[in-house]
Amino acid sequence: MKQKLTLEETIQALNMTMPAQTGDVVAAVKFVCDHAAEYGLDASRMAIMGESAGGFLTEFAATTLGTDYLRACVAFYSPSDLATLS
Repeated sequence: MKQKLTLEETIQALNMTMPAQTGDVVAAVKFVCDHAAEYGLDASRMAIMGESAGGFLTEFAATTLGTDYLRACVAFYSPSDLATLS
């Protein structure tokens, strides 16, 4: 049985300045993985997905946490080559 847990951005989160969002997403992924059994989830099969700024946050979380927490990262139209954007 497939299950999905969704974390949504809030207006308050959108008004925060960087790096608040990166810390939030890393903490959220760690919490969900560490408490997966309580939610009926399989911690060994966690993936993260986001689009636009959320895609950047998923890429950040995946590279920060690595395979200890995540098995896949899907980012849709996210800014991934920040050096060329500056």
